Amino acid sequence: MVLFAYEGDLDGAALENRVKKTDWYLRELIEKYGGRFHVFKKNWRSRCQEKELLRKIEVM
Repeated sequence: MVLFAYEGDLDGAALENRVKKTDWYLRELIEKYGGRFHVFKKNWRSRCQEKELLRKIEVM
């Protein structure tokens, strides 16, 4: 799984869409790891991002 840290105002779904539409070399890296990635907001305060990451790891 590839982990990204993002600083900005986009919500989780918008961030995932942005990553999926990024440059070819980044998409290629994501595909190398089975298309699995997670985006953290750098300035996050709640534990919901942490819980979502752990859920994705459990699914793997």
